[in-house]
Amino acid sequence: MKNLKLISILGALLILTGCGGGGSGSGANPPSQNLAVALSVLSNGQGIARISGGAIVGLVFSPQIATVVQDMNTSWQSGNSSSVGDLNPSNFPVVSTTATTETRKGTITSDGVTVNATILKNNATNNATGRYIEIPGDADILIVVGDSSSNIPTTGTATFTGVFTQNARSVIAPGQLGTFSLSVNYSASTFTLNATSTSAALSGSGTINLTNGLFASSDMAFSVNGARYTANLYGNLNGGSATSVSGLFFTNDSTPDYAGSFIGSR
Repeated sequence: MKNLKLISILGALLILTGCGGGGSGSGANPPSQNLAVALSVLSNGQGIARISGGAIVGLVFSPQIATVVQDMNTSWQSGNSSSVGDLNPSNFPVVSTTATTETRKGTITSDGVTVNATILKNNATNNATGRYIEIPGDADILIVVGDSSSNIPTTGTATFTGVFTQNARSVIAPGQLGTFSLSVNYSASTFTLNATSTSAALSGSGTINLTNGLFASSDMAFSVNGARYTANLYGNLNGGSATSVSGLFFTNDSTPDYAGSFIGSR
């Protein structure tokens, strides 16, 4: 019950602002439509939801996803987003940098509950970030958030590259870092992704909705330390003319053993 309360509190907290922490979706006139929509709900209560609010779009993979979605929409409808600043990347100190990534760590507090959080940025883009919230006694919340896409091409191809993360659900996210390459065929509304880290690989293809920039596949191949899985993947095109990309994946077992994220640009 304690963890369910924690998830409920964080659900309200996860109303997302833009990548740099700017606001959208709060204030005196919140929209009448829902902010969050569940895309997949698993038998153990984990699942993934898409968040869309004006200038931002995001994906959340979380325990008790139905509660998270309900609380986000309730807070959104009431115009209550007072805690959203806690997820502003600028509120977190930089703890490490590499040639390709910047990592920030800190804590967030909502209704007296304090938890650890990590912000991961791919240095090649300002349009998307990864955000990871540690849940004591449960699997972590994985988030990618970025600018909403506009003027998505309808012909031609593009290749996106960036940082890939993967971790066992028993391990604090974001876990092991690697790289990915995602090829998009706008003419066919399809994509192909190949990602690797030191001990894991994710690959497969799927379709893209060129109207809203959402893409998905339920038949990705994920291997780690010799074990093989199929996996679900969801992603968003981000920014004007779809200059960036972000997404999440999780393995298809009933209680997912692994999950992860990808953030990059073309």
